[in-house]
Amino acid sequence: MLTVIALGGNAFSTGGLPLEQEAVAAAASDVADLLELGRVVVTHGNGPQVGEVISSAKFMTLDQAVGCTQGWMGSALAEALRLEMSRRKLPDRTVVIVTRVLVDTSKAWLKPIGPRLSKEEVEEFTAKGVTLVRDPRGGVRRAVPSPEPLAVVEAEAIRSLVKEGFLVVCCGGGGVPTTEEGSVEAVVDKDLASQVLANSLQADNLIILTDADYVYVDFGTPNQRPLRRMSLQEAEVLLSQGQFGEGSMAPKVEAAVRFLRGGGKRAFIGRLGKGREIVKGESGTEVVK
Repeated sequence: MLTVIALGGNAFSTGGLPLEQEAVAAAASDVADLLELGRVVVTHGNGPQVGEVISSAKFMTLDQAVGCTQGWMGSALAEALRLEMSRRKLPDRTVVIVTRVLVDTSKAWLKPIGPRLSKEEVEEFTAKGVTLVRDPRGGVRRAVPSPEPLAVVEAEAIRSLVKEGFLVVCCGGGGVPTTEEGSVEAVVDKDLASQVLANSLQADNLIILTDADYVYVDFGTPNQRPLRRMSLQEAEVLLSQGQFGEGSMAPKVEAAVRFLRGGGKRAFIGRLGKGREIVKGESGTEVVK
């Protein structure tokens, strides 16, 4: 059995830091737990982290910053996995691949990146003409183009490594967006890129781990309620109704739907650190055929 685990970038920065070691350790524990199911491929987001990089390294383009965060976050995950495997007396065969993703720039939406902005920062960015969006979790963040992912360039290499028994960390931040003409300044949604990869690898499971326990309807209102199980048809209706936050929960649900439509067997969405409970049905949301 092959499982693709997509780790949320926001889940790595719950206290405001761009990358928290406790969250990285929780991710490593989830991955190790899920290795009990069989082979695993790990992907991860970089929304808060790429925003920090692009703000501090002004000489760097957005696509270069995506590559930078892949190395930074991938090495942190690899080290946490090495320690977790050692603790469990398991062999460590982790490989990190800086990944490129072929995209369709004619199909793009806005994706929030970086930290939530102060009132002063909002005024400063607005004066500079920077696009801002309201985050469904609260606050305002910078927004950048997020094109539709079509294919993972390194998919064949990833497939070969998985067959040889390696634990592959790839598609960091959705991968560096590229076209036939070269890379583009954008950030690919990591959930949709993970779905493209999972279907390409003919994975059995797609597990999306984030900073929320469940997928909710009427999120942020007095009537909000968690969905423990959601059919494909129900998910598609709720997506069409705009029930899920664009740039946050909507692409996760969309990725789960596309994965199952593309031949996947099981899709889950839940909180980082609860991987075992999610697969057992004790936490999180399962999207079912």
